[in-house]
Amino acid sequence: MTAEELKDLREKTKALIDRADKPVLRMLKAMLEVNETYVAETAFDLTPEQEAELDRRIELDKTGLMEYSSWEKVIERIIAKKGK
Repeated sequence: MTAEELKDLREKTKALIDRADKPVLRMLKAMLEVNETYVAETAFDLTPEQEAELDRRIELDKTGLMEYSSWEKVIERIIAKKGK
């Protein structure tokens, strides 16, 4: 979805909420509750070590120093290691 499409969707959603009747508002409330439950059930905390590693990798990516491999190269390395 483009930025313009997101902006348009937000505006339409706000307008819908402003003129919504009780059934629509109850439906939106249910959707929000399901979303909150999903987020709470799927959320996790990182250990300080994991958070530091994530921050390190994000910084490498931002500076263009992060090295990536294609899936094919990864498979080649795995096969080569298994052959040893």
